[in-house]
Amino acid sequence: MIISQPTTVDKEPKKSNFWGVIFMKLSYEDKIKIYELRQSGQSIKSLSKQFAIAESSVKYMIRLIDRYGINIIQKGKNTYYPPELKQEMIDKVLIDGYSLNQVALEYLFVYHHLVLDKHLKVSILY
Repeated sequence: MIISQPTTVDKEPKKSNFWGVIFMKLSYEDKIKIYELRQSGQSIKSLSKQFAIAESSVKYMIRLIDRYGINIIQKGKNTYYPPELKQEMIDKVLIDGYSLNQVALEYLFVYHHLVLDKHLKVSILY
């Protein structure tokens, strides 16, 4: 399979907010509370309903905290991912067979459903 870069060229590199849209509406305290409630046995489904976010977002946030520690949920600086790194992530999904979540966790890439999905679709089309 040949994977090609998207045909559009950005004039300036785009920056992404580290926590992205997925966790944008949650405060730092909410994120800690979700993690603590999950550790005490509350279900993903009930946390999803209680905080009005997708179950997949709750699961992903829990995995991030488990892997990188509680400090990972603090609002950080915007992170720029160069096209080469995005292509490396895409290759891991398309060529090596990793899931989007596996790659996102490995690269600490929270925008995975927004950015990687878009780039995967473009890569598959070409």
